[in-house]
Amino acid sequence: MSILSRAEIEIVDAVSRVFFPDDVSSGAPTIDDAGVIAYIDTFVGWMPRNEQVKLRALLQVVERGYSVTAMSPTATFSRADRDKQSTYLAEWERASSPARRGVFQALRSMISIAYMESPAVKTWMGVDERAYVGMTPETDEQPTV
Repeated sequence: MSILSRAEIEIVDAVSRVFFPDDVSSGAPTIDDAGVIAYIDTFVGWMPRNEQVKLRALLQVVERGYSVTAMSPTATFSRADRDKQSTYLAEWERASSPARRGVFQALRSMISIAYMESPAVKTWMGVDERAYVGMTPETDEQPTV
């Protein structure tokens, strides 16, 4: 069962591909191989409703805010080409506004955790998963502390 809407999945997918572009030459797992979308969808499902609403709003700020940069009221982040998406997120990373930097950091953290928790990524990095306990997108169980 998907918690995120199709539009929200497209936004997360686009942001994820900027942070972790497909790099066939390195052999690094893609965000598809890593199950980033499934992981984030599961994570959002664990969130209290009020936090889900905040995350959804954050995604819409990125998606719809792009229209200002593109100077087109119909432009959206998820439909922009990868170079423009990358430039847009880099502007958020370097923004003078703490709120904009915070949005960028929240997205980067959430997507990086989802990517790095993947068994495929851990294997590619040489991490012995038996020595590490964390949540995976394959389970609906929250990690124990």
